[in-house]
Amino acid sequence: MSPFVWLQLFALSLLWGLSFVLVGAVVHDTGAVQVAWARIAGGALFMLLFCLAVGQRLPAGRGFWLAAAAMGLLNNIVPFSLIASGQERIGPDLAAILNATTPFFAAIAAHLFTGDERLTLPRLAGIAIGIVAVAVLIGPAAWEAIGSGGDQDGARPDGSRLDRLAGQAMVLAAACSYAAAGIFGKRFRGRPPVQLATAMLCMSAVMMTPLMLWAGAGSLAQDGAAGWGALAALGIGSTGLAYILYFRILAAAGATNVLLVTLLVPFSAAALGALLLGHGLSLRTAAALALITFGLLVFDGRPLRYLRQVVGRAGA
Repeated sequence: MSPFVWLQLFALSLLWGLSFVLVGAVVHDTGAVQVAWARIAGGALFMLLFCLAVGQRLPAGRGFWLAAAAMGLLNNIVPFSLIASGQERIGPDLAAILNATTPFFAAIAAHLFTGDERLTLPRLAGIAIGIVAVAVLIGPAAWEAIGSGGDQDGARPDGSRLDRLAGQAMVLAAACSYAAAGIFGKRFRGRPPVQLATAMLCMSAVMMTPLMLWAGAGSLAQDGAAGWGALAALGIGSTGLAYILYFRILAAAGATNVLLVTLLVPFSAAALGALLLGHGLSLRTAAALALITFGLLVFDGRPLRYLRQVVGRAGA
């Protein structure tokens, strides 16, 4: 990849890392459904304006829009809502690390439901490391709270542990939804990516509006400019602009290279969380982050191939 593509990749990781920080900043006062809707609607508006600016026309076929609606459900409505709900219970750095398991779930889904993407030994090893990392993140105490059902006096399990476990499960479910969207999205091969992103976000906004109104549109109102700015940045920057960067990298460097962003997003979220919110990483979270990063490197395979090339040159 050229230096400019790498720069775009780092910018994309910052935008997606920032989304976890922004959601964490507003979700407790605004609500998970409302935050997810604001992100989708802001992204849809940005993409429509972008299409208008560059002269990109959207297709009129009913089949395309129905498929875009299904893609929006899997790639926007379900994961955005689950991540926002999860972040009512866990911090942005932890959510970003759990979300980084998406390539593992995508590889399993591709192996099961497609005929052209089979699991290889490095990918299986990477998935195994990712599973260990998730176990480290969740921690034995949460499983003990679930398994015991309470202490010896019949008390209820620790609510904070169960809330944390529920939040982690929601983010992992969001990662599974992203993986399913990746499989479903194969039917859009050959379609201009900007058209797909715009149609997907527009259909997502339309479908989610009734749910947002039912949940209470009033909680979208923010007390100050910071809240409105966070919602605007979430929709425009971390969704609309991020999609444009994603598809630019995809066109310039291919699908394998654009997945490198999954290595960077947890670090971006952790750094931005520490800078903007004063969050710190616990030892267990840092260990899990290191494990997932190592798992993704093994899963990707390129570092191992590069190492073999270096060893081969040294021995020649």
